[in-house]
Amino acid sequence: SQLSVCGASQTATDEDCSLPALADLLPLCAQLAFTATPSPAVRTDADAEHCDGGDGDGGGGGGGGTVPVVARLLAVLCNKPGVLGERAAAIGELVRQQCQTRLKDDLSKLQPHHITVFAWICKGLVMRGDAIGFEIGRAFFATLALRDLCTASAEAVRVVMADDDQHLNQQSQCVVQLFYKQRFFAQSLPLLMDLYPSAPQKQALFLVLLHLLANIPPPVLLAHLEKLLPMITEALKETDPKLLASSVKIVAVLLREAPTVVGDHLVTFVRALLSLMSFKDSMEVRRLALETLGTCTSTFNYHQLYPFKEDVVARTRTALDDHKRVVRQEAARCRNAWIMLQFREEQR
Repeated sequence: SQLSVCGASQTATDEDCSLPALADLLPLCAQLAFTATPSPAVRTDADAEHCDGGDGDGGGGGGGGTVPVVARLLAVLCNKPGVLGERAAAIGELVRQQCQTRLKDDLSKLQPHHITVFAWICKGLVMRGDAIGFEIGRAFFATLALRDLCTASAEAVRVVMADDDQHLNQQSQCVVQLFYKQRFFAQSLPLLMDLYPSAPQKQALFLVLLHLLANIPPPVLLAHLEKLLPMITEALKETDPKLLASSVKIVAVLLREAPTVVGDHLVTFVRALLSLMSFKDSMEVRRLALETLGTCTSTFNYHQLYPFKEDVVARTRTALDDHKRVVRQEAARCRNAWIMLQFREEQR
């Protein structure tokens, strides 16, 4: 594909990237990104997941739909215009200007597939430190309050923050500024905290929070821990399996990296993890909850964990009969670690 050529070539030139063909794609890019009605052939990421089943059997070679493919192409053009030549630079600059113009319109007129395109353009621009990229990022938080766009906006934050192994990376000669994730996080966190108290759809906010926290170094997370703890603990009460799995992973990082800070909230986390051990809708959530409980024994002192020991040992006995083998194995390790608490304390 044209995207693969432009994204991976080590010596990209106008001829290598077939830039006349890229220029011909610009009308389609404009239709996808800057019009109110997608073409019938366009599929979003969510559509592709439902149609393809995630295993590649039903997609007919669609590669996840037209929108993500063209969006990645735009992201590459916006990220490294100087590498791809003058004509590519002109296309990237035009897309950048159209984004800036579009953000001044009524955001409620956008559709989810527009957010998908904006997300990839934002990633390409933010990676090279372009102010327009951060402006697009702020728009995602404005659309989080809109019921029809909140899920797509949360996914957009994931696209910006997560690493892209295919095209937008240093191996593909993309421009990657140091600490661009930390800059995007620093801009996003105050916007998220402002939305949290009155947000009607808190699940989307939790997804955004977890996408942000999962892609920053632990020291950055710990620096903002006090203000984030209420949101993290509330996210553990949700019912979405993917959201819960991400929440438990964040809690595991907190318990491992900041035991002194989290110590005052240990009772909240232990009770939440005990509850998630019996979460029926996801084997991964049950396994992660048991794994995180088990790691507590090597992080906290005996006197901190003793009040929970009897309850944990009793509750994990039930998990030993789980119908999934990996859960039973994790339950055995966790239960044994808590039973051995006193013996390890005596040996210290």
